[in-house]
Amino acid sequence: MSGSKVVFVGNIPYEQTEEQLIEIFSEVGPVVSFRLVFDRDTGKPRGYGFCEFKDERTAASAARNLNGREVGNRILKVDYADSDPARSGGRDQEESSHMRTTGPGLGPPGSLPMMQAHMQQPPFMPPPGAAPRIDPRTAGNPNALQPPPPNRLQGPPPPPQMVGGPPPPRPNPTDAISAVLASMTPQNVFDLVSSMKVLGANEPERAKAVLNENPQLSYALFQALLLMNLVEPNSLQRMFPAMSGSPTPNPAAVQQPPQQHLPPPPPPPHTGMPPHMGMPPPHMGMPPQFTPPGFPGMVPPPAQGAAMGPSLVSGEAPENPVVSKKSGQVYERRLIVKYIEDNGKDPVSGEELSVDDLLDIKTTPGTVKPRPPTMTSIPSILSVLQNEWDSIMLETFTLKQQYQQVRQELSHSLYQHDAACRVIARLMKERDAAREALANVQAHLGTKAPAGEASDVAMEDASGLSSEVREKLEATTAVLSKTRRRKPNVTAEAVQTYSQRKVFPGLHAARSPGITSLDLDAKNGLVLTGGNDKNALVFSQSEEKVVATLKGHSKKITHVAWTGRSEEAGQDMALTASADHTVKIWTADKSYGYHAAHTLSGHTAEVTGLCVHPTKDYVATASLDSSWAFHDLETGSTLLTARSDEVTKGYSSAAFHPDGLLFGTGTTESAVKIWDVRTKEAVASFEGHVGSVKTMAFSENGYLMAAAGENNEVSIWNLRTLEIVQKLSVADQGVINALAWDQSGTYLGVGGTDTRIFKVKTWQELANLTDNTAEVTSLKFGPLGDYLVAGSLDRSLRIFGITE
Repeated sequence: MSGSKVVFVGNIPYEQTEEQLIEIFSEVGPVVSFRLVFDRDTGKPRGYGFCEFKDERTAASAARNLNGREVGNRILKVDYADSDPARSGGRDQEESSHMRTTGPGLGPPGSLPMMQAHMQQPPFMPPPGAAPRIDPRTAGNPNALQPPPPNRLQGPPPPPQMVGGPPPPRPNPTDAISAVLASMTPQNVFDLVSSMKVLGANEPERAKAVLNENPQLSYALFQALLLMNLVEPNSLQRMFPAMSGSPTPNPAAVQQPPQQHLPPPPPPPHTGMPPHMGMPPPHMGMPPQFTPPGFPGMVPPPAQGAAMGPSLVSGEAPENPVVSKKSGQVYERRLIVKYIEDNGKDPVSGEELSVDDLLDIKTTPGTVKPRPPTMTSIPSILSVLQNEWDSIMLETFTLKQQYQQVRQELSHSLYQHDAACRVIARLMKERDAAREALANVQAHLGTKAPAGEASDVAMEDASGLSSEVREKLEATTAVLSKTRRRKPNVTAEAVQTYSQRKVFPGLHAARSPGITSLDLDAKNGLVLTGGNDKNALVFSQSEEKVVATLKGHSKKITHVAWTGRSEEAGQDMALTASADHTVKIWTADKSYGYHAAHTLSGHTAEVTGLCVHPTKDYVATASLDSSWAFHDLETGSTLLTARSDEVTKGYSSAAFHPDGLLFGTGTTESAVKIWDVRTKEAVASFEGHVGSVKTMAFSENGYLMAAAGENNEVSIWNLRTLEIVQKLSVADQGVINALAWDQSGTYLGVGGTDTRIFKVKTWQELANLTDNTAEVTSLKFGPLGDYLVAGSLDRSLRIFGITE
């Protein structure tokens, strides 16, 4: 594994931005930065970049999982980067410098446009006002600081011809070529030679054609080799001892280009072709137009007694030299004898030749071996460089093979690790599912649940209440009937001053906003709210914050209630009903801690009604499954289940009568049914509502019942005459979701589109509170009637009270 946090990303579509690539690479982990590489001349992306991650593990994951990813119809190449892109500015600058040197769109090195671009490139000119560059080797020479001619091949432009005068002499082409090479930078000279070498290796025939059509290019290549010190002048002279009939020019009369400091050339790229560039040596039957006679810059032939020049057959210095009597050419004896035996002709002139026509040549000194050919010919020099390059490439290939093998082994290990993690995660999930299934089985079999965990209690179809429970209900009714009539604690004038005193926004989660139900524990100043986010909250009015969150339901909570035991137990017991068909009984621990002591799971549809009996020991529930039930809070057992053939589409609301013996249920069929809890028989039915009865409430004195359907009217029923005594209308096109009486039975609160308070008997509207921004779903008066708590779908808890 690489220790770098940076990966190289190649083959990137040109239309992709850094932000889009960051989003793609963020799938494997946090991305610190992503840098696309742009061409510095054109400003366009170059199709690759570098991505930096937070750690090495994330970078390794990106190299494994994102390599080969298809983006924009292109396959990304993701691999480890050699270094951090922030420290690779030099490499980019080198690439940009190479682009400026070669030019865009000239093709690979060695192509014909590439070489023509080198020959046609304007000479280097210093900026205006800059001092001329001085070569240390030519310092002090007054002729060393001459500006180069503007044209490289034709030399300087001729002066204008004077009228009537003779035409100016034509410039020497070889001098123009020498001047152009002298004006080129060392890097340009090296690129020229390298391009010709690559062209000869890849396309030998084309290279021959180019050189035959452009003799000046051949001369320029030889001059470039001299400038780069790759060959010696006498070596080139020995290669053409008899190719030209003209005398050898005087070296002193040849214009020599100024010497330049050339960097050592880098090894040429590996092409797999022979290193002679596809051109035959000049001495192997080269066409006359290929080697112009009398190359300037060539030194005279070696003096008498010096080492012999190269053989015209082998291109190497002969060990046993012979000369032909007919052509005067020098050959290696063993090679020319072999050639005569096969062909019987002179290899140069084509005349008839025999072994008798050969004369041995004596060399001085005879024991000194000639210079190795690797230093006397261009193909041999390139062959040495090619061999070195091949050895380096072979070693690099071996290292890459080992590297790929290690990467493959590491990838296999990481894959096994990921597979093991997936297996462990699946086993843990199956273990948790088995534990949950075991707990459900234990609950249905009646096994006691472990301490601190809730027990599920199925609802049994009990035929009726026991005599003990009946006696307890009747005793509670006798006590409550004596305190039924109460005088109001606030006047109607005070209620008319109701206004919003406090608002607590942001309760419950925003993903499923809204408070669906609430109940008030006035003694402890706690408000219990249920929401669409499947949770119930305990809100402290004194601390003005949520002090507990009750989690356990899988769907929205439809109703909540306190049991009213705070006077005996210090902290009250909470009840929550949900659309997941269950009711949970929450018992209080220390410091507002709650846990589910029992879960009532007898209903088969959404629980739409939840009412605590005045004894504070029992609770009644109603559901859309067309049943209602009576439960014991202490044991969580179901004491009574009631179903009726008259109700087939379920119950939509429920409420207890203040005496505790009557239980009212609103149906989805526009009726209110009144049941005797002791015998579970229907004793009265109130019909005439519009749609489902969404909410209902009994007055504290037990004489009146308020019920609302799906329209904007509230029906007030007289329980003694079983008639409607009043209909209260709210805003046009309004809705009604909640009804609440104060403890004296004097005032009725109506919540829905807004919040309104009416006075009993006169049915005067005392207050209209419109501070809510969404529908009001629940209302609750304070114990003295001096304030009203409202919850709404805007996630806000509002407290309205008398203005002082």
